Amino acid sequence: TQSTWERFHLRFLRSGFKGMLPREFRAKNGTTAPAPELNDRNREEPSLYFGSVDKCHYVIDLDLPGQAEESYLNREGFEVLSMAKFLVAERSPAWARVLYVPWFSEHWNTYAPYVLLRNAALVPDHGQRGPMDEATREATRAAEEEFRARVQGAAKRAGKKTAPQREEV
Repeated sequence: TQSTWERFHLRFLRSGFKGMLPREFRAKNGTTAPAPELNDRNREEPSLYFGSVDKCHYVIDLDLPGQAEESYLNREGFEVLSMAKFLVAERSPAWARVLYVPWFSEHWNTYAPYVLLRNAALVPDHGQRGPMDEATREATRAAEEEFRARVQGAAKRAGKKTAPQREEV
């Protein structure tokens, strides 16, 4: 039987980035094998992208304010397994990023959700992490709303424009 590491492979979905991406690690010959798809000019190589998000078992997504790429946070069929705050340097003053001070840093810095999502169609329940029950789903929605409200409130206090609110799916 295969271990978890052998069953899943880290791949990239097409986004706004148009440079060279790391290739998938190959167990045989590792990094010593020649890689004809890589180049020394940082040119985009389409063969390094994974075909479709619908074929992904899990997705890690950073939902930056104002990004042009699709956000997977509210995509139907994907469930949030974990969410963390990601400091958005471009929208946070340098002096507030240098030193973390409880409340003060939350007030001045801008954060975006960094999420781990599970494709419910491809990863069955098996009684382990499965689909969220209604209470958990409601708690997750409430936490997301609170997070977005705090981000918007901090941006308003700092005189910044905020990203438009998303409608719940």
